[in-house]
Amino acid sequence: MRLGSKIALVTGAGGGLGGATAIRFATEGAKVVCSDIDLAKAEKTVSMIESRGGTAIAHQCDIADPAQCNAQVKEAITCFGRLDILVNSAGVSLHRLALDTTMTGSFLTAQAAANVMLKHGGGRIIQIGSISGQRGNMGGIAYGASKAAVMHICKVLATELSGQGIMVNAIAPGPIETGLS
Repeated sequence: MRLGSKIALVTGAGGGLGGATAIRFATEGAKVVCSDIDLAKAEKTVSMIESRGGTAIAHQCDIADPAQCNAQVKEAITCFGRLDILVNSAGVSLHRLALDTTMTGSFLTAQAAANVMLKHGGGRIIQIGSISGQRGNMGGIAYGASKAAVMHICKVLATELSGQGIMVNAIAPGPIETGLS
């Protein structure tokens, strides 16, 4: 149980990489807040965790809304007393013009979590990027740009928070078969 006694918030925990991460963290002993825009999907992940003897709660959150990002962090504190780990895994398959694209979710959730972690002596923030943010692909300007932004947000947060007990890292996986792919 490598994560015994840790409290984790996983965004996008209703399926795909976020769901798998939430289940794995619970298997390793963490208590998990499974956050997703689709509450029913988050609840399904919680059921899978509980059926394996883990502890988790579901929380509905649209990570494009600052108030909801703060609310999911507060939910972790209310239910479990603190927040040790944030995994920013929520994502969408963006296929729209660059001028019609906004990118806020990973930053807003990381900002909310970091503010709480600073008060509690530290923590870990894991940003899920993509190789699409490192190299271009046909029709992928919005998705690739958003994932490049996630990687840059990670670098800046790591620099700003490094001496304050918060470690910030990014993971840039290649293609993964999920509901978005």
